[in-house]
Amino acid sequence: MSEALALHITLQRQSTRLDFLGVELSWDLLRGDFDCDDEIDEQERAGVARVRLTYELLHERIEAMESMGVEVREVIEGRVDFRTWLDGRTEAALSWKLGESTVAWFHDVDEDDARHSVFGHRFCAEREVIVSQRQ
Repeated sequence: MSEALALHITLQRQSTRLDFLGVELSWDLLRGDFDCDDEIDEQERAGVARVRLTYELLHERIEAMESMGVEVREVIEGRVDFRTWLDGRTEAALSWKLGESTVAWFHDVDEDDARHSVFGHRFCAEREVIVSQRQ
């Protein structure tokens, strides 16, 4: 995760430099789906190559994180989710994004953007089975 965060910061810096040079980045350009305009100079072309390499490395780290169960929700914002069981009964996702010091938010699996405070809740790796006692 720390490697992915470092790559994310590098990618942001590199893309800011390219923006300053007047090179507009797109996902298609980052993925290499098409080449740069012939109108950009060698410095800009080298910058695009650096951003593409950083993007590829970041993409590899994202795939590694997802293979461990982390859901990468937003790359630019740096938002990730971790599936959990809210109070042992309801499926939910703990949510964290760059800049937050701890995981302090969750959302229902059907809600993407509504984040609720974790305060007062308990989170479990597995659903709890409630055994009713009959008398």
